[in-house]
Amino acid sequence: WILAHNLGGTRQVLALACALEANRFNYVNTAYVSGIRTGHIPEELAPRDGRVNNAYEESKVLAEHLVAESGLFYRILRPSIVIGYSKTCAAGSDDGFYGYLRKLAALRRLAQRKGQLADLARARLHGDPDAPLHVMPVDAVARNAVRISLSSSVKHVFHLVNAAAPRVRDVSAAIRRPVGLEGPRGR
Repeated sequence: WILAHNLGGTRQVLALACALEANRFNYVNTAYVSGIRTGHIPEELAPRDGRVNNAYEESKVLAEHLVAESGLFYRILRPSIVIGYSKTCAAGSDDGFYGYLRKLAALRRLAQRKGQLADLARARLHGDPDAPLHVMPVDAVARNAVRISLSSSVKHVFHLVNAAAPRVRDVSAAIRRPVGLEGPRGR
């Protein structure tokens, strides 16, 4: 289903751009085309046959190749984890990062109702406290996407990521008090 959805939608938008004789095509995709690769990920098309983690990532890699093969001048914009507006943190999503936060809050409410807050306080999150958490406020993503779209750059692929990404320890410190969990424990 996800392959049909992401590839079909991309094909339809490309067909519209061609019908309108667009002179450029700006495609907002995702940073999650890197699959299992680690380290420096270059701003270029992801390998079509690269190993990915799931069907979603595969669909996004294949969609980029549809864009590149369309004959249009294109730019592929790859935002990382998009979060709410930078001033208010407001977001209208229950998915991804915000879904995680909402589930932690629900866990806290459940522990409070059952009188088990002390047990919850002993729970630990496991992860690398020093790992960057590449979150980008939606307004920063939009501002950068527009700037790149209007630029005269001949590059085709752009990562829209936070150059000063907060560390997992910092983000968890901001959420652990209201939720009642300790910070991440290193491996």
